[in-house]
Amino acid sequence: MAVLLLLSNTLVMTAKQKQLSTDLDPDPIIVPTDGASVIQRHPIYYIELILFKVENTLYRVQKKGFLRSNAKFFDRFNVLGDINEDRSDSDPIEINGVTSEAFEGLLMAIYPVDENTPTYEGWLGALELATEWDMPNIRTKAIRTLANFHQSGSGT
Repeated sequence: MAVLLLLSNTLVMTAKQKQLSTDLDPDPIIVPTDGASVIQRHPIYYIELILFKVENTLYRVQKKGFLRSNAKFFDRFNVLGDINEDRSDSDPIEINGVTSEAFEGLLMAIYPVDENTPTYEGWLGALELATEWDMPNIRTKAIRTLANFHQSGSGT
């Protein structure tokens, strides 16, 4: 079992640990609790959340979904330096110029939940945002789903 060490405020990691950490989170967080102990956040089972405000609605979702869709997503909003900070409802990342309906469509495409599938309009919003924010996998998923709407005659 590999161990992470904190030596003079320097993080020492194996190559495999470094790759795992950078795949999901470019800045692994080590929290020293006292002079002798180091607590590490598990690279998979420590789920970091991110808080967004779109129009007048707050959304708290897993950060990992956005990082997997586009690792540079947060650069667009100039918040990369503080996305790991705990945000309260009074300090969300504000996304302007986007409707709640479009953002919810994108969220449903990134985080699918069986009982809450996007409508045709939601998928259109997801396609628009995925295109604008360079999320090719979500864009492809939205195009395929919209094509199915048209083939079934349920699209507008």
